[in-house]
Amino acid sequence: MSSVFERLQKGERYWPAEIGLRTFGIVLLAGCGKLLLLVHHMVNSPPSHEATVAEFGLCAVAFVALTCGLGFTIEGPGLFRWVPIPPRSLIS
Repeated sequence: MSSVFERLQKGERYWPAEIGLRTFGIVLLAGCGKLLLLVHHMVNSPPSHEATVAEFGLCAVAFVALTCGLGFTIEGPGLFRWVPIPPRSLIS
């Protein structure tokens, strides 16, 4: 597994990783859509009520799924590419 991760860090194309990570992103986006439908139904069901902690939690999970799903779908293995840090940065 480490050789695959090293290839991804170097930015080399590795088709199984491309397909797997982008499919994972699409699955996350589909799960986010289902979760948002559930939240919409919970919020709009009668009687009118204040938002509960569970509804806020589900919205937070949906947000994380949306952002991760978009990242994996758009970038794919590019998320693991090695980014050089300039020598004059605050981190080094």
